[in-house]
Amino acid sequence: VPGLQAWLAELKLPKYFEKALEWCDDQGAVSVEECIENGDDFADSLQLKVLERKRFDKSASDAWDAVSAKLQECHHPVQPPAAA
Repeated sequence: VPGLQAWLAELKLPKYFEKALEWCDDQGAVSVEECIENGDDFADSLQLKVLERKRFDKSASDAWDAVSAKLQECHHPVQPPAAA
């Protein structure tokens, strides 16, 4: 699942990567967006602690927005304007 590890790191939940990957495999999820759309089931399967769950519920979408922006920059770096 592209970006999954970076997204979990952005949420300060990197230790759940293996469980998250297992959930994606079991559910046939191929994107972080699917993890977010099924957030309750996804978070329940990770067995997050109370504060981790609050962070996930509050920040999952924003964290993905931040990660996808970074990933897009890596693939399409902004070019400085050409000198005239």
